[in-house]
Amino acid sequence: MFGIGMQELAIILVVALLVLGPRRLPDFARTLGKGLGEFRKASSDLRRSFMMEDDSRPTPPPPPGADPRKSREPLGQPDQLIAPEPDNPKKEPQPEATPTPSAAPEKREEAPAASGADESGSSRD
Repeated sequence: MFGIGMQELAIILVVALLVLGPRRLPDFARTLGKGLGEFRKASSDLRRSFMMEDDSRPTPPPPPGADPRKSREPLGQPDQLIAPEPDNPKKEPQPEATPTPSAAPEKREEAPAASGADESGSSRD
């Protein structure tokens, strides 16, 4: 019942007894029972009305020229319903060889400093 165990139910009853007292507790329980009964009745009526409304809704007629026998045939096998793979599937990237840490990287020549002198050694004026 609502996921409440016996211990929780006993604690709720003890707290209700302390809050309401022994005189008002039976009246409260009676009122609570009537309220829950009305709630159940209203929810079942609502559920029933939704089901009746759904059943009374007319089904749409088939489109003109449609063969009713074809609409009852199975659509196909599940493997036929899956989209075919593209002609050019993407290839997974191959890992490139990484240099080993023991190999020292090549030293590059450093660019000349920008001191205003060009490669010929003459300065601009």
